Amino acid sequence: MTEAEWLDETDPTKMLEFLSSSGSPRKFRLYACACCRIVWKRLEFAICQHIVEVSERYADGVATEDERLAVCIMNNSMLKGVSRTNRDPRVNAFLASRATAYHNDATYVSAIEAQNNSHRLIADENWQTRAGLPFSEILRDIFGNLFRPVAFDPAWRTSTAISIAEGIYNDRAFDRLPILADALQDAGCENADLLNHLRGEGPHVKGCWALDLVLGKE
Repeated sequence: MTEAEWLDETDPTKMLEFLSSSGSPRKFRLYACACCRIVWKRLEFAICQHIVEVSERYADGVATEDERLAVCIMNNSMLKGVSRTNRDPRVNAFLASRATAYHNDATYVSAIEAQNNSHRLIADENWQTRAGLPFSEILRDIFGNLFRPVAFDPAWRTSTAISIAEGIYNDRAFDRLPILADALQDAGCENADLLNHLRGEGPHVKGCWALDLVLGKE
């Protein structure tokens, strides 16, 4: 895949296959979680939403291995009570959320499983518009431009920038990303790719490459 193809690709599965040998488990897991959050209201069972929340915390080393295993066991137990014969839509909700936590080392395979089952929860052809966010754009938000990585100067990581970035990440307050861009610019950052991404409309999710750079996450 070339840089132009990566920037224009609309098939998220092709993008994930390209990332298969280079993507980090954390980012694959957060992409899977982001897929589930696109269809958040369709994950109508408390366990489905809870497992995604645990998976996000697990990706950042906050939730424990025991917590991950516990939600997987609960999910599997409830899934057994749902009929697969008639392909009950709830099956997709259970499978999508389970994919975020099923493996302790997330891969592109689990990301594809979460993506595809989230996709199936939207029945009509306008699922991207109705759900709000296309998967391919989320992948670019998380992984950035693989062909043009930004070299982050530690001098830009001021206490102000860190404080703003942590607040955005913890609160999922991505509308505050332009404020972070201003703080980075005040610290001497003039990298157009980084600043434009933070000031762009998004979509932005947990795992956003630009926010991760500030926070030192991989």
